Amino acid sequence: MALKEMWRALNAEAKKQREVVLGRAQQETSYIIEEAKKEGERIKERARAEARSMLETERTKMLSDARLHLGRELRKTREKLVDEAFTAAKKRLDSLRESAQYPRILGNLIEEVAAEGSGSNFTVSVDKRDGALAREILDKRGKHYNLNTDISTAGGVQVITGKGRITLINTVEVRLERASEFLRG
Repeated sequence: MALKEMWRALNAEAKKQREVVLGRAQQETSYIIEEAKKEGERIKERARAEARSMLETERTKMLSDARLHLGRELRKTREKLVDEAFTAAKKRLDSLRESAQYPRILGNLIEEVAAEGSGSNFTVSVDKRDGALAREILDKRGKHYNLNTDISTAGGVQVITGKGRITLINTVEVRLERASEFLRG
């Protein structure tokens, strides 16, 4: 009987230890499951953050590409409009000399460059079609000048001051070219 009692005591002790081990195992299992859930959430959040970052990078790239494309298209359109405007202006230059405003325009062009030239002795070059009008405008200035009709232009003047050291060009073509460079620049 003592053997049976020992056997029962051993069984009871084994049962207690099994319950303790099972309890600890249950706690550890719950802890591991809870930690795995937390780690899963952290992994999901990192994945979401990476996805957001990738999406933001892609969005920024797309916006940048769109701005670049828009800028190119805008420049092309502006260039086309400037070309059209200057083509039309060049066509109108052909009839400028026949306009009622041309004597005033030529006078202003001459005055602008003559005012910049120093001294009273200068050479004025105009298109041969503007010779008489230029002489009339220059005679009103009351300064000594030499008049040449040796340039070809839709309108305007070239002035050489002093001993030929300074040449000032003020033709409608040059002004149109400057305007074109300014608008394209």
